[in-house]
Amino acid sequence: MKELGEILFPEQYAPADEEVVVSNSVEALAFFEDYYPKGGMVLLGNLRLASLEIPDLPVWMYFDIKSEEPVLYSTFPVFAIDVQKFNNLQILEITPHQNEVFTLWKDILYSSVFTSTGEIVIKKVRLLANELDARQIFELQSCNPVSDMLPVELYSHSEHRFIGVCWATSHENDDDHIYWHPVCFDDVQQLKAYQPEDITDHPIEVGETAVIGGDTYRLYHTEKAGFYFRKISVKDVQDCFRERFNEYLKSSKAKAGGKKNGQAVILPFTPKK
Repeated sequence: MKELGEILFPEQYAPADEEVVVSNSVEALAFFEDYYPKGGMVLLGNLRLASLEIPDLPVWMYFDIKSEEPVLYSTFPVFAIDVQKFNNLQILEITPHQNEVFTLWKDILYSSVFTSTGEIVIKKVRLLANELDARQIFELQSCNPVSDMLPVELYSHSEHRFIGVCWATSHENDDDHIYWHPVCFDDVQQLKAYQPEDITDHPIEVGETAVIGGDTYRLYHTEKAGFYFRKISVKDVQDCFRERFNEYLKSSKAKAGGKKNGQAVILPFTPKK
């Protein structure tokens, strides 16, 4: 069996639920090979159907790639549906996906994610850590292009503390309103408990850190990617500290003529009673 591989930024996703019938391309391949000749290729795709109930259906696709022109053997729905209701519907369009895609299914946001081995995994989206993905989702939900977007931290005046990190967005034809979209979906219900007049937003500067979903992230920006958050790992802290400490040692030795001029300070530990 193929190796599923690892996801690059696993903290951005949550496991798929029972709505997802087959959650990855390795499982999909094993399923198709039980019914069709082995050696085919699995891709994720979409069926455009002549149906008002489900006009677009995400599916796993199994292709015969032995000939010069790939032949579609079969498809299987990603999400749980009554297959009998759709078997006789007219297919208006078939689209294999080349890139990772977002899908809204029963008001839950899912994403197809490529792994380190090139396989595909269906995951719930837990947080939107970069501007490009966030902009795409907010435009999909509102059917209105985003005109401006900034990462902000929300501050509660009644509690005198920061309570969450959001994307502050404005939309074309609606410049009078600013919408706060939590970066982490875990924070949605918590932030709904606050009244709008109790909250002000504070822009997060590039290079600053913020706590998102219980983890610490740093904000970055490039012309191509826009704003994006990256989780600070233990290795990041270790590498940064090691680099700074080595610089300190070099500087200290230079000032002391090559001799050591510092002492280690060990703090005593007193157990809490």
